[in-house]
Amino acid sequence: FQHFQEFKNRIGAIGPSRDKWFADPAARDQICVNILHAADLSNPCRMFEMAHRWARLVLREFFAQGDLEVKCGLPVSPMCSRDTTLLAASQIGFINFVILPYFKVMGEVLPEVQMLVRQVEANLHRWQSLEKRRPAVFTTPGPEPSGSACEG
Repeated sequence: FQHFQEFKNRIGAIGPSRDKWFADPAARDQICVNILHAADLSNPCRMFEMAHRWARLVLREFFAQGDLEVKCGLPVSPMCSRDTTLLAASQIGFINFVILPYFKVMGEVLPEVQMLVRQVEANLHRWQSLEKRRPAVFTTPGPEPSGSACEG
C-alpha cells in the first residue's frame, strides 16, 4: 500500500482540490493508479448480496491456498485456514482496516467515491449483524489441490 501512503501525502501537500490534481500530471497519474487499485478492492462496495457472494468466492480461493499450504507442509497464510476463518469477521476486518480508509481518502479528491463509502458502511453494518447472530465458519470445501504443486 505504498501508493496509498503516497496518495495521502500528496493530499496533505496539495489539498483535495480536483483542479490542482488534474493540472499536475504526476498527481493525475497517481489518481489513476489509486482508481485502478480501488477497482481491484471494490467488492465490498457493491450491494450487499453481491458483496456477500464475492466474499464467499474470495474465501474459497484463500482456502484453496491454505489447503495447498497444509499439503506442502508450509505455515497457513492469514485468512487461508478454513478451520479458523470466519466469513463475517473477515469482512468486518477487511472493511475497517483496508476498504473504508482507502475509499475515504479517495473521496477527498473524488467526491463521487463518497457514494461507495456509504454503501460500504451499510455493508459493514450487515456483516456486523450477521456476526452477532451467527459467527459460522465458512466451510465450503474447495477442490483438492494437485500434488504436483509441492513437488520439486
